[in-house]
Amino acid sequence: MTIVEDIYSNNSTRDFTHGNQRKRPVISMRNEIMRSMDEGKKAIIFEFKRSSASGFKNINYNDPSEFANASKDHCNAYSILTEPKYFSGKFSDSDSFIGLDKPILMKDFIDRKVMIDKAYFENFDCILLISDFLSIDQVSELSTYAKSIGLDVLVEFHDKNRFDQIKSLEGIILGYNRRNLRTLKMEGEEEMINNLIDETENPFILESGINGENFEKINELNFDGYLIGEAVLKDKKFLREIKNLGVIRYDGSRSYN
Repeated sequence: MTIVEDIYSNNSTRDFTHGNQRKRPVISMRNEIMRSMDEGKKAIIFEFKRSSASGFKNINYNDPSEFANASKDHCNAYSILTEPKYFSGKFSDSDSFIGLDKPILMKDFIDRKVMIDKAYFENFDCILLISDFLSIDQVSELSTYAKSIGLDVLVEFHDKNRFDQIKSLEGIILGYNRRNLRTLKMEGEEEMINNLIDETENPFILESGINGENFEKINELNFDGYLIGEAVLKDKKFLREIKNLGVIRYDGSRSYN
């Protein structure tokens, strides 16, 4: 059993109880990505996590509010790891970000509706569905449910064959993860995936392993935004500079539904 498969198997034992009070209206991450595109820019999503299954340890920002304050002027949205066993995640970490009026993604290994309810009542605005580990029926059902309660959905893939199955889903965000979650190795084929972007009408972001060394090359591709985690948590200079690197989009000829 892989680490990610172990995480999914543990979902049945996790506590997803919640109160019934959301503190703010939902802020659409999908709309924010498209708004940024309309301004000729690619959207930047920063990720907060304490650790990761691949061995990363966050030594710069143990307090999420410290990271929120340091990064709030440099990104369009946030992603927060909430899985506890391998990522030391806490649902309550959203409290440090909700006052920034930016959309927040609950980065977890969702395979059941109760987790989506938890996302809503913990003030998240978007959920993640990892299509490589879910059936297409699960992706469709969970995506439909999340949208029915007002949340956006990021449907992620690494296996190119999954893209062919999810590219026509309506009203979602698509994400290509450069990391193979079965091996936890970076196996990015973003240049090949870049050629598929025009096959979908959904905003399309690139995830994982984006840093100061490869960012300028990656930025030449046609993805609509980036999800960046470890690089901005490790390197405070990169965090400050990323919005000053000329993140300008192509001619904006693609249309979105």
